[in-house]
Amino acid sequence: MHPTPEQPTPDNDGPDGDQAVDAGVEARLRRLRDDVDLLGEVVRDFMHPRGDDGPQPGPADAPVEPAYPGLEEWVVEHFARMFTRPVSPALRWCPQWWAHAEAMSRLEALWRTWEAARLDPLQGIAVWYRDFADPQLLVLFSPAGPFAQCTADRHSPDRPLPTVPAPEGHWDDDEPDGQPLPDDSPYQPPAARNTTPAGRNTQQPATPGDRSR
Repeated sequence: MHPTPEQPTPDNDGPDGDQAVDAGVEARLRRLRDDVDLLGEVVRDFMHPRGDDGPQPGPADAPVEPAYPGLEEWVVEHFARMFTRPVSPALRWCPQWWAHAEAMSRLEALWRTWEAARLDPLQGIAVWYRDFADPQLLVLFSPAGPFAQCTADRHSPDRPLPTVPAPEGHWDDDEPDGQPLPDDSPYQPPAARNTTPAGRNTQQPATPGDRSR
């Protein structure tokens, strides 16, 4: 029998061997990069989970600029041109609407809700009319509303409602928690107030079993 010839051992010291080693290293590096990228996605998903309602907010979801820069622009350019009602004793309005605090507050509420409603192209404005505009217009234009003393050509300044200062100690907040309220305090529950008229005998009549023999 002839001895089996030994298989030649690959020579890694030559140019071909170096190329094989470099290719193996590059393959391992690619696998490591893929693993790192996958791990990064797992960490991001854990720290910032995506909701089930859709994609994450992006640049397209940035806050929308209002159609009007301020309340005066909205009232002059939109409100006054949209609600062209004839001013009469039954429908009040004041050209100096900005001098009436209540009207300012109501009109600003209308403006801000209108800016939000206009972004809904299907039913936003319809809902705005139903839930905001119609109830507020009833008050703004009412003969008893904020423009009650004004006409189309005459402004009547607001007069604050009369008030009386509260007595000393009425708003005292320095008492410790749990301090009992006085019997005549308006903040006492009705059942706890002393409502017995002065001089009235509050003793319960004795029952037959309680009479002394």
